[in-house]
Amino acid sequence: MSDGALSSALTTDFCPWANRYVYWLKEPIGWFVMAFGISVLVGLHVSPIGWVLASAIFGIMVVGMAWPWIAIQAASCRLSPTIAEIHEGDSCDLVFSVRNRLPLPLWGLAIEGYLDREGDDAKPTVALACVPPVSESDYRLAVRPEIRGQYPVVSPTIACAFPFGIWTARRLVNDCSPLLVFPAVNVIQDEATLVGSRMSDCGEGSRCGQTGELLGVRPFRSGDRLRNVHWIQTARTGHLVVSERGAPQQQTIEVVLDSRSLNGDQVDRKINRNAIAWRVRVAASLVTHLHARHVPVMLRMNERLIHGSSGTVGLRRMLRDLALLPVDGKALLVDGKAKGDGKFKGDTSRPSDVRRQPTSGSGIVLHVTGDADGSLVIVEDSRGTSMKIDLQRNVAAQLLRFWREVGHVRNAA
Repeated sequence: MSDGALSSALTTDFCPWANRYVYWLKEPIGWFVMAFGISVLVGLHVSPIGWVLASAIFGIMVVGMAWPWIAIQAASCRLSPTIAEIHEGDSCDLVFSVRNRLPLPLWGLAIEGYLDREGDDAKPTVALACVPPVSESDYRLAVRPEIRGQYPVVSPTIACAFPFGIWTARRLVNDCSPLLVFPAVNVIQDEATLVGSRMSDCGEGSRCGQTGELLGVRPFRSGDRLRNVHWIQTARTGHLVVSERGAPQQQTIEVVLDSRSLNGDQVDRKINRNAIAWRVRVAASLVTHLHARHVPVMLRMNERLIHGSSGTVGLRRMLRDLALLPVDGKALLVDGKAKGDGKFKGDTSRPSDVRRQPTSGSGIVLHVTGDADGSLVIVEDSRGTSMKIDLQRNVAAQLLRFWREVGHVRNAA
C-alpha cells in the first residue's frame, strides 16, 4: 500500500453518521462519564470498591462542572479595542473589563473567538489567572491581527474550565466592540509624474499649464505672464507671442481586483488565503499610492465599483471594502447559489478571466490577479504591460519598478 493510500485510509471518516453520538468524547467529561458508568457496573457485579471509585469520580464531575458554570454566570465582561481601525501587522490593545459579583475570586476566565476567522478553531484571545472578589477590573492585552477583516466575525464567548479542565462552560459576550483591520500597504516611494488635479501641479501632460514641457506658441492674451513671452518670435512677428506649456492631465485610473479563490477543490485553505491576501495588499498599495497623489482612482471587485473621492474618506472607503472581502475569496456561484455545502471550494474559472470584465471606460485600467498556485501576484495595465510580483522579495520595490515600466508619463499625455 502506498503512503498516499495509507494516509487516506487513516484519515477518512467511514461512519460520519455516528459522529453526533461519539463527539461528546472530545471533552474530557465524556471519559469521566464512561469511567463512572464502568465503576457502577463494577460495584454492582464485581466488588464494592467500584462504589468508592464511582463516588470519587462523581464528586470530581460535580465540582468540575458546577464551578465553571457559576464562574461565567457571576462574571460580567466587556471587550473593546483601544484603536478601532488598524492595518495588518499593526498592534493594538484589547481592554478586557470584568466585574466579579461573587465574594470569591474567579480563576481561569478566558475569551474565545474574538480574533478567529471563518473555519478556524476557537482559541483563547484573552486569558486571566485570577479576578479579585467583588471587584471590577480592566485588563489590557496587546494583539497583532495577521488577517484583514472586521473582528469579531461571530460573537465571542467567555469560557472557564477551572479547576480540573474536564468541562468548559461558555457564554456569549454581549458587550463587545468591533475592530476593523485594513490590508497591509506597501508604500511605493515614487514622485509620481501623473497627478490628477491642480492641487499637485507637477508632472507632464497635454493640459495647458505653466510648468511642463514646451508645446508651442500662441498670441498673447490678457493675464499671461511676461516671463512666458517668447521674445524671438515676438521680435520676428512684431506682436507679443507667449510659450504654451503642458501641465498634468487629469485622468481616472481603475484598479480591478481578481478576488476569486485558487483553482481546484484540493487547494489548502492557508495557501488560498495567503494568495487572496497578497492580491488585496497589492491593490491596496496601488489605490493608496494613487490617492495620495490626487489621482482620481476607482476600485472594482466582485462586480462592484467603488469611487475613491478626494480626502481621507474616499481612501478609507476603498480600504474598508478591501478589508471586508472574504478571506477565502469570492465563492463560485451556480444558479445564483454558492457551490458546495459550506466547505471550502475552489473556483474553477481561470484567473485571467478577470481581464475580460467590462470596465467603466476609464483611461487607464490596472488588473491585479495571481497565478495558479498563489506564489505570484500579476499586475497588468490596459495596454498589456505586466509584471509578476515575487512575494518572497521586496514587494514595494517591485511595484515601484512596475509603476515606472507602465510609462504613466505617456499615459498622462
